Amino acid sequence: MDLRTTVIPNTPEVRDILGRPNFWCSPWANVLRMRGDAIPRKTEEEQAAVIRFMLNHYLAHGAEWVETASAELNAIRKADSKAVGNG
Repeated sequence: MDLRTTVIPNTPEVRDILGRPNFWCSPWANVLRMRGDAIPRKTEEEQAAVIRFMLNHYLAHGAEWVETASAELNAIRKADSKAVGNG
């Protein structure tokens, strides 16, 4: 395998995603838990789950990943709020 061949592109968006510090990821991980994701409460695990979530949005939507990821997180929050009777 030629390791110089990239599957994940070296773009500003990807560098931004991969450069997220673990403490930044905790709030996103909490929302992902609301939808049922089993994420251990360890900063490295939260970071890995959130970066995977963001990369999946990037690979599916390119530069619009922030908008699509934010929309999904907002939908999760809204559904969770309704489920607990706050909406």
